[in-house]
Amino acid sequence: MPQSQSLLEIIGLNFYRLGRWKLALENLEASKAITKSVDQNPVIADCYRALGRHNKVREIYEEVGEVSPSAEVMAEARIVLAGSLADQKKFTEAISLLARFEETERRKPRLIEIRQWYVLADLYEKVGDIVHARKLFQKIAMAEPGIYDVAERLADLR
Repeated sequence: MPQSQSLLEIIGLNFYRLGRWKLALENLEASKAITKSVDQNPVIADCYRALGRHNKVREIYEEVGEVSPSAEVMAEARIVLAGSLADQKKFTEAISLLARFEETERRKPRLIEIRQWYVLADLYEKVGDIVHARKLFQKIAMAEPGIYDVAERLADLR
């Protein structure tokens, strides 16, 4: 069974959920070698982020962009890169990466749009732009009441 792509992916995702980054990478990279798919690249990049390998995170993000996968995979890769930049205190660059998706207007925003708004709101809060952070957290709360810790975050920003 060691060559089973599905098994490698499942094992890798389980190690990821357990915070066992190196074991997650080992299995997810082996799965990717078989499929050549970038679908799990955001998870792989997040493992590298957790290990402090920020150059590898950017490399994976660029690889995803070259393949032009689904909007969800691209957005997840963008979220991981923004987190990596924030880890390095490169808040302006992280905000720039996500800010262009802030004004997405749909009657019912997709979860991935909400996730990007959440990360962006968190970044605005970190740089002290409380007004902007509050606006985005309110937008999230209106789109998807009860999601994440948005109510608590809004209460803390008052």
